[in-house]
Amino acid sequence: MKNDRDTIPYWLGTTEDTDYPTLMEDIEVDAAIVGGGLSGITTAYLLKNEGLKVAVIEADRIAKATTGHTTAKITSQHDLIYDKTIKRFGKEMAQQYADANQNAIRFMEDTINSNNIECHFEVQSAYVFTQDKNYVEKIENEAKAAKSLGIPSELVLTTPLPFPVLTAIKFDGQAQFHPRKYVLALAKQIPGNGSHIFEGTRAADIEEGKICVIKTVDGKRIKAPYVIIASHYPFYDGKGMYFTRMYPERSYLLAFRIEESPPEGMFINLETPGMTLRNHPHEGERILIFGGESHKTAHGEKTTTHYDNLRNLVKQIYTVKEELYHWSAQDYHTLDDIPYVGKLTSETP
Repeated sequence: MKNDRDTIPYWLGTTEDTDYPTLMEDIEVDAAIVGGGLSGITTAYLLKNEGLKVAVIEADRIAKATTGHTTAKITSQHDLIYDKTIKRFGKEMAQQYADANQNAIRFMEDTINSNNIECHFEVQSAYVFTQDKNYVEKIENEAKAAKSLGIPSELVLTTPLPFPVLTAIKFDGQAQFHPRKYVLALAKQIPGNGSHIFEGTRAADIEEGKICVIKTVDGKRIKAPYVIIASHYPFYDGKGMYFTRMYPERSYLLAFRIEESPPEGMFINLETPGMTLRNHPHEGERILIFGGESHKTAHGEKTTTHYDNLRNLVKQIYTVKEELYHWSAQDYHTLDDIPYVGKLTSETP
């Protein structure tokens, strides 16, 4: 039996709504952050801890968009990223990517522990697997690349999944969590002593300079020497031509109660359309979060078709007792799979 819960993400359906104020007057701070997701709130949390006065502005509600629609895995395993990064950019770039992601896992674990955040953080192994012989060599090459970068990983022929695989790469020491519970806990530490979170406050433009000015759609102004854009898509391009260097991709997720015990670990496959699955604690039991059917935005079938395909697939693997939620996510990808971090352009002050 389905109800209204199945039209929103699990992460939103199991947390309270936020109610931070809207910006009603011009303000000046040390650092302004546009975007109230995991990246923006974490940045604000860190800067405030360093003694800066910060302001986060979010067009909707914090931790609701990308953060609220994720699979909620904390991992340095992003498909098969390392072998191709070494071949395309060299080992130094691949090492930077690996170190940044491995350090992020430890940072989040330390932050959760030091702040006593209840967000179902659990250390898990992450797997990329295949049942198609055409992908076996790719996984073997990725395993060699990961080992060369010092990532705790190994090539395996079996997994905790209830079906056989030809091969898989396993990353140890990865993690999963409840992203909204994590972000909302950090957010509570930001307001006060000259720092703010504003919801329902959409940025429209930036005047660059030694003191930058963020203009909102309602005509309010935020002055700050430092501005961080942590929004889903850079609302301000600043001659960076990012619209030509990124593309959106949509994927679909469902949360199920199943008769069997969901597998320990986090899993994605290489076949098309892809499959992703993990477990999560819910009301005294373990539920299955199952997704896939990724496609470039506007290039897929009817939304209901993608959900139905996933429902049919999960029923081939498990005995479904109840579908709790379903939702979709839209993520932006760079053309070379390396994220954009740092100055907006080489000319940005």
